[in-house]
Amino acid sequence: MAVQSVISNPDVIPDLNTSLFNTHQIHTPQIQCPDFIPEFLQERLQYRQTYEAWIENQILRSTALEQGLTVPEEDIQTEGDRQRHELRLERAEDTLAWLKLEQVTPDQWEQGIKDKLLRSLMAEHLFAGDVDRVFAENKLNYDRRAVYCLNISDSAIAQELFYQIEDGEISFFEAAYLYLEDEEKRDRCGFEGLLHRWELPKAHAAVIFEAQHDQVLSPIETETGFILFWVGRIIPAMLTPELRTKILNESLDQWLAAELIRWVHYHTLDPVPAR
Repeated sequence: MAVQSVISNPDVIPDLNTSLFNTHQIHTPQIQCPDFIPEFLQERLQYRQTYEAWIENQILRSTALEQGLTVPEEDIQTEGDRQRHELRLERAEDTLAWLKLEQVTPDQWEQGIKDKLLRSLMAEHLFAGDVDRVFAENKLNYDRRAVYCLNISDSAIAQELFYQIEDGEISFFEAAYLYLEDEEKRDRCGFEGLLHRWELPKAHAAVIFEAQHDQVLSPIETETGFILFWVGRIIPAMLTPELRTKILNESLDQWLAAELIRWVHYHTLDPVPAR
């Protein structure tokens, strides 16, 4: 994978199949990080989260080394090409100009891609055998339900609408179109989406998922008024590729959080010296 072939022969305009990573034969100036950046991050209360993200990345790298895991070169190239295509960087010089603008060297870009792919590789390596068990134990949390809601500020109006909808005098969707002030929500007739239990307020989740299909729920009081919910069908969870990836990522995040706590127990986050 070679930038050098692009730079040494400017008449060659490579397509996305041309690699831009292997720079060992060309001079790539290192970009120095200004000394004030750590202090700037502290002032923005971003230093700790940045430092902890770095520690987690080091944990991933060291664990992968211990486990003998490496990211295949072809995967790195594929992801690099995907990023270039997404950013419309069709020519090598466009890519190099973009890297310069981002203050990133080709080597650093490649390392960032390696770290991203390593995260997925580690999740698969460590937790692939746990996915079926985690899915079975948390199946209810992965169910989804069609949820519609209508916010009403006045208690009497909310209660009257509830009775009218329940008696069939007006549909929930007609009421939503009449009473919702937000134009986008009104056009959706109050549809909030196909929601998981964990996407709903804890006080509402159990009631919503226990209700019958196509049912309006009694007005629920909130800090800003009252909510009328209409609940549609429940979509039982299935272990799709997307959900499998979600479970793997969540498992890795939990593992990394535990490893970070262990690391902090034996170390301290180094303070930034005052200027």
